[in-house]
Parts: sequence; structure tokens; C-alpha cells
Amino acid sequence: MFNGEGKFKFVNKITKYSENKTKYEFLGEFQNNLRHGHGKMIFPDTSIFIGNWIDNKATEGTFTDKKAVSKKGTKAAKMVNHILDDP
Repeated sequence: MFNGEGKFKFVNKITKYSENKTKYEFLGEFQNNLRHGHGKMIFPDTSIFIGNWIDNKATEGTFTDKKAVSKKGTKAAKMVNHILDDP
């Protein structure tokens, strides 16, 4: 079981938006092997989310897409969770 801070790269499942598995990188705090606390998620297209996580779900933060357009708050977190949970 991992607790503390660290860097984790993972491959998400194939989604309806991609034919290949997508790779993500998370730098931040973990608790019980879950993203929990403050962290930074880097997406395959270079978009970035910096914010707070509870039990592997983003709760609030700033999402900046590859065109440098930012969204803030809980709406940004919901968007990130949708991307990560997309079947």
C-alpha cells in the first residue's frame, strides 16, 4: 500500500475517443494507493490539471488544455473525472 508523495504513470483503458490506450502521469499525494491530497495530472495531449483529490477523484482545481485555455473550480474537476472514467 502506498501513502505519501510520488510520481505515477499509468495507462488508462481504451476509450471511445481513442483507439489506443492512453497514458497519464500523476505527480502528487497518495493515500491507500489512491490519488488523495494535492496533485498534478498530465494528460496525453499535454493538458494539465492541478488541484485536490479525494479517493482518486478530482474535487477542485485548475484544468489547462493544450491551447492554454483554463477552467477552474469544481467544473474543472468534474471534467477531469469524466475524462478518466470514460468507458
